Amino acid sequence: MNNVRIAIRDSTDSHNVAFFDNEAGIKYKKAEIQRFLAGSASILTLQYNSKDIDTIRTGCKLAFRYKTRDYWLNIIKFEKQGFKVEITACSVHLEMNNEKRGAHKPDKEMSFAEYLAYYDPEHSVTLGINQVSDKKIKLEWTGTDTILARLFSIANSFDAELEFVTELNDDYSLKRHVLNVYKKGNLGSNKTSSPVRVGKELKVINYSDSIEDLRTAVRATGKDGLTIDGLNKKIYDDNKELLYYSSGNTVYAPQSRDRFPSVGQASNDNWIVQDLGETEYETKEALWGYMYGEIQKICLPKIEYKVTGAIDSDVGDTQTLIDDVHYEPPLYLKARVSELTDDILQGKVIDSTFINFERQYSQIADSLLKQVKALAEDTAPYIVRLSTDNGYNFKNGQGTSTITAKLEKYSKIVNANWKWLINHSVVSETSSVKINASQVNGTLNVVAVAIVDGNEVAREYITFTNSDDGVGIKSIKRYYTTNDQAEGVTAGGQNWSTKPTTVTADKSYMWSYDVITYTNDTSLVTEPAVIGARGDDGLDADTTGITEALDKAKQQLITVASDLSTAKQDLQTQASQLQAQANAQSELTKRVSSVEETANGTKTTVSELSKTVDSNTKNISSVTARTKVVEDDLTSTKTTLSQVQTTANSASQKTATLETGLDGVKADLTATTATADTTKTNLANYQASNDKAVANLQSNLQTANGNISSLKTKVEAVPGQITSAVSSVESKIPTSLDSLNLMTGTRDWSTKANKWHMGEGWSTEGEEYQGLKVHSTQKGWNGSHQNIFVKSGDVVTFSFFAKATNTLSRIKVISRWDGSSVYQAPLAGVKESDEEITVTNEWKRYSKTVHITSDGSLQFRTEYNGATIPDGNTFYVAGLKLAKSALDTGYSENPTDAASDINAISSELKQTTDSIKASVSSLDSSTVKTATLNLDNNGFVTKVGKTVNGNTFATMIAQNESDVQIIAKKMKVSGDMIVNGAISAEKLNVSNLSAVNSNLGKIEGGSLLLQENKATSSSIDSWGTFNRPAHKQGLYMDNHGLASSGAIQRKNGGETTPTDMPLAVLKSGELRFLVVDYNDNLENVLHYGLSDPDFGAIRFEIDSELKRRLTMTSSGYLNFQATNYTNWTSTGVSGCEYMIQGRLVLVNYDVTFNSAGTHTIGGIPQEFTKKSLMMTAKAWSVTPRDKNIQLNPDGRLYILDAEANVNYRGTLVFSY
Repeated sequence: MNNVRIAIRDSTDSHNVAFFDNEAGIKYKKAEIQRFLAGSASILTLQYNSKDIDTIRTGCKLAFRYKTRDYWLNIIKFEKQGFKVEITACSVHLEMNNEKRGAHKPDKEMSFAEYLAYYDPEHSVTLGINQVSDKKIKLEWTGTDTILARLFSIANSFDAELEFVTELNDDYSLKRHVLNVYKKGNLGSNKTSSPVRVGKELKVINYSDSIEDLRTAVRATGKDGLTIDGLNKKIYDDNKELLYYSSGNTVYAPQSRDRFPSVGQASNDNWIVQDLGETEYETKEALWGYMYGEIQKICLPKIEYKVTGAIDSDVGDTQTLIDDVHYEPPLYLKARVSELTDDILQGKVIDSTFINFERQYSQIADSLLKQVKALAEDTAPYIVRLSTDNGYNFKNGQGTSTITAKLEKYSKIVNANWKWLINHSVVSETSSVKINASQVNGTLNVVAVAIVDGNEVAREYITFTNSDDGVGIKSIKRYYTTNDQAEGVTAGGQNWSTKPTTVTADKSYMWSYDVITYTNDTSLVTEPAVIGARGDDGLDADTTGITEALDKAKQQLITVASDLSTAKQDLQTQASQLQAQANAQSELTKRVSSVEETANGTKTTVSELSKTVDSNTKNISSVTARTKVVEDDLTSTKTTLSQVQTTANSASQKTATLETGLDGVKADLTATTATADTTKTNLANYQASNDKAVANLQSNLQTANGNISSLKTKVEAVPGQITSAVSSVESKIPTSLDSLNLMTGTRDWSTKANKWHMGEGWSTEGEEYQGLKVHSTQKGWNGSHQNIFVKSGDVVTFSFFAKATNTLSRIKVISRWDGSSVYQAPLAGVKESDEEITVTNEWKRYSKTVHITSDGSLQFRTEYNGATIPDGNTFYVAGLKLAKSALDTGYSENPTDAASDINAISSELKQTTDSIKASVSSLDSSTVKTATLNLDNNGFVTKVGKTVNGNTFATMIAQNESDVQIIAKKMKVSGDMIVNGAISAEKLNVSNLSAVNSNLGKIEGGSLLLQENKATSSSIDSWGTFNRPAHKQGLYMDNHGLASSGAIQRKNGGETTPTDMPLAVLKSGELRFLVVDYNDNLENVLHYGLSDPDFGAIRFEIDSELKRRLTMTSSGYLNFQATNYTNWTSTGVSGCEYMIQGRLVLVNYDVTFNSAGTHTIGGIPQEFTKKSLMMTAKAWSVTPRDKNIQLNPDGRLYILDAEANVNYRGTLVFSY
């Protein structure tokens, strides 16, 4: 795979944001660049996977070098679907592409450089090559165009082509834009001398011609009714035949008229006339020139070529294309590359588009072709053909066989003289020789030598055999060798081969012998014989003849170019010097680029490390902040308990105050007794009774004080309990990012943020290990696990506690499984392979570390590698953990698990404090109730329980009526007695609150959960009936958004117990759809769980072109169901169907008719037919056999004039 480093620059081109680099940067999986002839413009389409949408965005620049060309592109489009991101970037800076200019009429003729300076006063581009510098013209524009369009208009007027070339600095920033101006046709290279044939990359050249717009005569008038009448022009072709002529006010093309008559040969007027209308030409000659040019354009058939495939050429290059696969004789075209698509990862062009087609024909003279043919005949080898009239195997020494020789050259029989050799002796000099069986003693080699013009040109031999009755030949194996010996060669003394070898100047003789194996398993080795010899300098003489003939032919072809040859040599000499300089410069550039690449790689590595450190710091800060929130909550709880304690102390103080007050009352009563002697007797009994009542009251107060002291002790113990609980929770929170457990619910195998795949055959043990729930099994495979997403470049470690009843081997640690019930695509790439370990009978922590090579998911698990664990052994596992670390950092819970523990403890502490408050309230109430003192209206104590009104009691005791607390079973309070804000939210606790006739005003609150319990039921879907488990269905709303759940649905027809629940979420101005587990907490999903890979979303936004749009995205298909969005529906004819998609109609047809004629292929509803249409029915045939398809207003479709037994297959697309 080709790797091109692409710098991502910020929108101001001030610094590199990141790099696309498949070795040391953001990995990309597709990068295709389209280049166009017009301005050498470029468009890059690049795809990669990412969750980020903030680093790379529209407006950023992409800078890189590819195939010696610098690119500096502007990202104009950013699209993200799921994890896949596609960006589109284009060349030519925004100012020229967006800034517009109005009408312009110069007062003088201007050069191209002057026009450029006018439209680009800021010199954003530098004028480089200018092949039209000597030309000046006066132009005028009345409308409004972009600067770029205006430059192309100027170039067209100058008969020129533009090329924008980008130059980059070493840091990938833009150095400058260079604008080169070429004469039309000069941009690119002429590669016609290196033709490209249809084959692997170049697929086919398609051809079509049409005479629909052909005309054989034109008429026109000039200014004020001017005509060409009287000119009588005549134009002849190379054969002196009349090609064009004028008569009256018309120009005619007689040869075209004869080839394409308008009505037929019987008519006197076969002209097809085109009226060109009125023009502004003021002279007859100018008008004739215009009409002559027009008739040349339209008097011949319109020929079109379309090329499928690609060639390795740049835009602007002119190439010769040859298709000798689909055409006979071969089709030769000269064409220019106008557009190409280059796959950067493959490093090659994958599609090419051509213009300016010209058909080429052979220009070689017949005499030269004959000469080349003669040369081919002369250089063809001589071949000896041998035949016999009675075979070459004799039996029992009986019989004869005649060998006849023929000499061939270039598949033609050639006259020759012959020599026949047996054991190196000449036995005949005719074209044939007779061999008697008596001559053959086992085997006999007979060699035929062909002689032409006194020289040996070829030889061949044949081996005769002689065997007795009952013994036949099983096989004959022939061996060859070459050497410089004309005689004395034996079978054992040479390097023999079963394949013929070639004679050379050093080894001019070819020898051969046979090993003959008979049916009685005996064998015979024949004597080696010379079967070929190299002629003395024969090949050199032939080559010299060929060379002389070729030189003669070349001399005839290049006589006219002799002067150009000298000039060419001078240019080649200069070019060689320039090439040497360029090579030196290129080598220097490569060395600089190498240093640059190394430096940039180092900078990138440092940058990536910096980003990683920053990311880790942010994550640690996040964990610290969350821990601080927990501490604040606990501190708040401690404060509340302190307030409870203070309230209890206050109650004690109030009781003590009341006791003091009663002592004062007692003293007053004693004083009164001393001064009122006359009533002493009457009061004595009352005083005794009163003393008893006070004593009882004091006893009760002492009991209350004891209860309060006990309560105080309990309150003081609570902060210690809170501190212990906080310490327990804090110990579960990871102190390092590397120790963060990516799996959840691992302490007790509970389902929290992540779903579990619980393997069959596993059970939970009653005994725990280090506070962790233990899973055990006697089965194999299917270990419990979760689906965890990781990114390329991550290093992760999976660890766990494990033991077995007895030492157990074949325990496998596996990182991935796409068959898991919780699997979410794609699978992550992992460098290391799965491995097996051995577990002992004691608890121990095991780990496995892997390097991630591509983004995706892991399903780490541990299990016995087999169906059943042998010998009744049991495998125990606890404390699973997956962390982004290269080491096992020990077990810790996921922070979200610890957060749930904190919530539980917080709830328990709240219950404790509420209980304390209730106890204090009850104690306070009972104390006051016990200490209630009843007084009469005169301020004297009458008896316990006597009722007085509140004002009197307040006046007597509190001295401040506003501080009186009234306690009663029932209390009637009128509306005007309630002070604003006196009833707070925690005091309002009712089962039914009616506000039908109330104006509630602004309602503020935390969250709203509305759910309905759904019982187990059966339901029907696309796959049939299934059981839907009991679940809750409803909505949750808070200040984050609104989540509404739907009915449980199946993933596929094989799922027996579905768990997927569709969810719609309204959040941040976006309506999002996803699938969650039906046990998931809606609040957690709304806050943390909206990144499910299966999702859809609808949002209203403004795109990069400042256009408002409604965007719908989906990780799957978008399926519209409406009257004008249908599925495939039959047209009423087998093999034909239609689909309505918005305002488009699609019709698929695949039909074959038994008879020729017009046949229907069905119809579509009339409401989707706007008007009659004529379309093309594509025939499944190499030769053109397409027909027309007619759509009638009633929706019926017909193939007109269809052929019998021809398959018509294709798709129609039209609008209504």
